[in-house]
Amino acid sequence: MVTTGTLAQLRSGDRGHIGLIDPSIPEMLRLRLRHLGFRPGTVVEVIRRAPFGGPSVYRLCDYDICLRREHARHVLLGEPA
Repeated sequence: MVTTGTLAQLRSGDRGHIGLIDPSIPEMLRLRLRHLGFRPGTVVEVIRRAPFGGPSVYRLCDYDICLRREHARHVLLGEPA
């Protein structure tokens, strides 16, 4: 279980707890990530990564979601609540 860094830094098979969404990003992106389930305290696991920096598949809340690396950089990991 990884407790620091960003979602984009996790490797396939790694898990972490979401700490917060970067407050400096545009409000629409922050809302989109929240609506997709990326909320503080949620456990997220990297299922697989695309080569050459492409999107990755993450599992959270019992479903899988694909997210671009540039968006995953804004999801900060933290200690479990």
